[in-house]
Amino acid sequence: MNLVEVTAMLEWVSRHDNYLVVDELTVMAWNDVLYTDIDSNWARDYLVDYFRKAEPKRLSAGFINEAWLRNKERNTTTQIDPASATPMPEWFRENMKNIGRL
Repeated sequence: MNLVEVTAMLEWVSRHDNYLVVDELTVMAWNDVLYTDIDSNWARDYLVDYFRKAEPKRLSAGFINEAWLRNKERNTTTQIDPASATPMPEWFRENMKNIGRL
């Protein structure tokens, strides 16, 4: 997220959290702490879900960072290196073809 996106996000959050005062120092502090690779659309969706809770806790940049890392971890797929993968034995390939799996 860039500075403009952080500012917009904090303005939106301040509409739901009456204790959050959005001023230049607050925006700069959040901008320094939030991970720069956070997608602003993802952050908006996360915050909408966050404020749908009956009694959300006071929001901090750490909550958003942790949720972003969990999201990235969940969406990261493990790549198999073909050079190190074990090839399928021919007998196994034939059995799979016979039962219609290949």
